[in-house]
Amino acid sequence: MKEIWKDIKDYEGLYKVSNKGRVKSLRREVAFSFNRTRIIKEKILVPSNHYKGYLYIRLCKFGKIKIYKIHRLVGTMFIKNPKNKLQINHKDCNKSNNNVNNLEWNTNSENQKHAYKNKANFSYKGENSHLSKLKEMDVLEIRKKYNSGGYTQTELAKEYNCCITNIGRIIKNKSWAHI
Repeated sequence: MKEIWKDIKDYEGLYKVSNKGRVKSLRREVAFSFNRTRIIKEKILVPSNHYKGYLYIRLCKFGKIKIYKIHRLVGTMFIKNPKNKLQINHKDCNKSNNNVNNLEWNTNSENQKHAYKNKANFSYKGENSHLSKLKEMDVLEIRKKYNSGGYTQTELAKEYNCCITNIGRIIKNKSWAHI
């Protein structure tokens, strides 16, 4: 497949996105302090990983930075959406494969059904959550130590560097209930 580049809406002359899921910054002259200018060379941008697995990039215009998920840029620029569906689905369930042939517009319901059918409905519970301080082994140890009567909730909170409320929720199986 031949790589086709299109200007990104609202960033014309600054950035382009390709049908292969790549984004590039275009060559341009930029003014900065004391009436001086600087040349920015054209280059392919290196995407960052979102904690949920999507690739994203930062685009800058007039000193303001905005974050864009690459699959949405590709979908918006290369895939027709006559039914105005709101989500982009990765057909192969690989969130880093942003090739236009791997993307399609979907409703939320269609997207969820696709994920379930392909067993891609990944859970962000427990240690898979980006907010988690604890591992599953820690939680099991907390419950074991508390139930043995050797530790108080306050002592466990200090030992595992979390608040006493979280310890209480772990002990009562209100959080980390899946283990």
